[in-house]
Amino acid sequence: MSRIFEHPNMNDFACPICGTQEDKRVVLVPIQGTREGVMVECEQVHLDCLLNGLMYYKQRSVMALLCSYGENPDFSSTKKYLQKKKTARKEVSK
Repeated sequence: MSRIFEHPNMNDFACPICGTQEDKRVVLVPIQGTREGVMVECEQVHLDCLLNGLMYYKQRSVMALLCSYGENPDFSSTKKYLQKKKTARKEVSK
């Protein structure tokens, strides 16, 4: 069961969906491939970003997270966030 936190841990935080560092409610989302026994690495995600982006494709029984809001989404902040995380993981693995 996930727990909702009123404020994110602001240490190196940016929501992976919207790319901002807004101080609002977050939930921890498990990262695929990081489970070891009962432990799993998680990512903080703004609760409203997660809920507003969910779409259920009933015919295929698929729940998807849609990250594009509007006709011309700007993913530049999300791309910067993902690149920063990728670089940090490479440094840790060295």
